[in-house]
Amino acid sequence: MTIVSTIKGDQLITSSLAVGHPTGFVFDIQGKEVIDLSGSLIIRHSGSVPLSPIDAGIIFYDKALQKLRASQNGGAAVDLIGAGDSGLSSSQGVNLGLGQFLYKGNSDLGTLQFRSIRAGTGVSLVSGSDDIIINVTVSGSTGSSGLTSSSGINLGVGQGLFAGNSDLATLKFRTLLPGFGMAFVSSSETVMISYTGSIGAVGENKGPQVGQNIFDGNSDSTTLRFRRLLAGTGVALLSGSDTVMISVTGSFGLTSSAGVNSGSGQGIYKGNSDASTLQFRSLQAGRSVSFTSGSEFIRINAVPQLYNVEMGVSSTTVITTGEKGRKVIPISGTLESWSLVASPASTLSVALWKANNSIPTIANVITGLTPPTLTGSFIQTGSFAGWSTTAVAANDIVIMEVLSNDLATYILLSLTIRLT
Repeated sequence: MTIVSTIKGDQLITSSLAVGHPTGFVFDIQGKEVIDLSGSLIIRHSGSVPLSPIDAGIIFYDKALQKLRASQNGGAAVDLIGAGDSGLSSSQGVNLGLGQFLYKGNSDLGTLQFRSIRAGTGVSLVSGSDDIIINVTVSGSTGSSGLTSSSGINLGVGQGLFAGNSDLATLKFRTLLPGFGMAFVSSSETVMISYTGSIGAVGENKGPQVGQNIFDGNSDSTTLRFRRLLAGTGVALLSGSDTVMISVTGSFGLTSSAGVNSGSGQGIYKGNSDASTLQFRSLQAGRSVSFTSGSEFIRINAVPQLYNVEMGVSSTTVITTGEKGRKVIPISGTLESWSLVASPASTLSVALWKANNSIPTIANVITGLTPPTLTGSFIQTGSFAGWSTTAVAANDIVIMEVLSNDLATYILLSLTIRLT
């Protein structure tokens, strides 16, 4: 063992103590394996941070850190003072306010424990040396707040308070401004809307200047006054939250002669044999008549009994044979007559095809062996003898076919239909 010491005043200062015995060496003072000093032991910094050998320990003073430190078994140096119990108790920390607490506790009485902050959906965290910045991030087509342009909506009718949130970050509402005779009182959670003026003559009875008025005035300038409704004979009143229903409870007092038809013809009034209901005959539309009903009237329309369908063709040269005209018949009825006109006077004949809701073909010909015919003349009329049918229906489509023609540059076939 080597001890290097100097005497400074009344102190023995040891700058180096080395033990080189291979099996170890200890001080034996008064038969004890201790160093027993009546004064203090001063350990000074030697200029470097030593590490202890394996299976040994070193105590030294670190001048740079100004701490008494130790190394054991070749390990890194640690502080001797302040490295143990922090003196904390289980109630050393406390969370303030409401919400999610960061401080979790210190059950080991040595370490304050805090919950970690994790970023959820739409949130990012940025850690600095002294702070953590919490940012709201954009997600999809929504804004920084997660709002969409339809995040708010006004309900009901009238002026909407919600003005939209086109910036996708802030719900925007219209400001309420008091108008004449109005006052607003705002609190932390409410806005009270008050009427500051007097009511005055804001009520008025409308309608014909006969009968009993409901509104009775408001002479006290604060209260609208209305007359009460009282049920008289044969009348019952039923009050709801927003309405008063007035019902007739008895008969009208009608007699069998309470109504009478005036003039001649068929009477509309039938009677009121039950003494409570006036009875009227219904109007039915007959042939060539139609009715149009309004809220206060019934219009009687005359419908023509005859209807004409014309199909014609013209050309600068002699008209050739084949399909030449097409018409849709909008009514139902019976073919009553036909007329055929040509210019110049010619000899010709035409056939007629007919089909309902479809384009007819030659297979649908109805003129048979007696089609409308001209013989060296301008005009000819005739009947339907020999035709397969004379009935027509609404949405029938008819086509005129020129069967033969010698001179005509203009041909017109006219069909007369009697409505059914």
